[in-house]
Amino acid sequence: MDSSKIKSATALTKDFSIIPVNSAKIPTVKTWKPYQSTPMTGEQLKDISVTTGATDFAIITGYNNLQCIDVDTKILDDEQERVFFESNFFALLRDHIPDFDNKIALYRTRSGGFHLLFRCREIEGNKKIARIRGKQEALIETRGKYGYVVAYFENKVSELDYSQIKEITPEEREVILFVCRMFDEVPEPQEPPKKKKTISTTATLSAWDDFNQNTDVWDLIRDEFTIVGKRGKYTAIKRHGAKSAYSGYIFDNGIYLFSTGTRYPAQKLLTPYHILAYQYNGGDIIKTAQELYKIGYGERRGKIKT
Repeated sequence: MDSSKIKSATALTKDFSIIPVNSAKIPTVKTWKPYQSTPMTGEQLKDISVTTGATDFAIITGYNNLQCIDVDTKILDDEQERVFFESNFFALLRDHIPDFDNKIALYRTRSGGFHLLFRCREIEGNKKIARIRGKQEALIETRGKYGYVVAYFENKVSELDYSQIKEITPEEREVILFVCRMFDEVPEPQEPPKKKKTISTTATLSAWDDFNQNTDVWDLIRDEFTIVGKRGKYTAIKRHGAKSAYSGYIFDNGIYLFSTGTRYPAQKLLTPYHILAYQYNGGDIIKTAQELYKIGYGERRGKIKT
């Protein structure tokens, strides 16, 4: 293995857990599980990498809250599509994360994709978060607990290198994941419908569905938010008085908020009906449904289901 690569890897063992891998990205140690919580020393890493014939090094994610957004642009059909994706993807991230380039370490992978690396106290496992129709591999995946990514020391794109990876807030992490999901073309499989409770009134068209179909969510929140931009079906909004550039998005006649700085819950899609419930009934959707029914929403046959 290249001595400069060994030197770069061993220099990181104080803050990272690093393992040697072969050209197929497979660990050359018998098991890498112990290193998910206890890193090798620099000397151990050097000795094992030489004796096992490793060709590269991998950084274990999850250790010390390290996380990676793994973007695999090679699955896109052609260079024009890749350039278009990269331009839009990074424009969105820079629009939504103030000082993005000074917070996220960015490396180009051997296949032409990207690794976006950061630390955050909120962490999960490895997930596929953006897929392309007709493709088996994911366009974007997360690497968190119990994962690893190959280190590409020579392919730094950002100002930050591996040794300078910074911690971001849970809200900033959620914004990054939200932007990634905007490129997902494959909807999640729907769970079988669960048995639903009924409340004591009758309707075939529920009061809340009727309200949602006849109410523009912007009309309900315009006194609390400002529209600050649009991209495709997404309308960016900012809470009055907020310091961040964006508070969330309007899409599919609902709002999705990034943080808890409002009276509405964050990180879930809220319909006009949900907004009304939080504005007048502290989030009580049953009481809100009953009140909507009393003022004429919903058809008067059958039962309203919740």
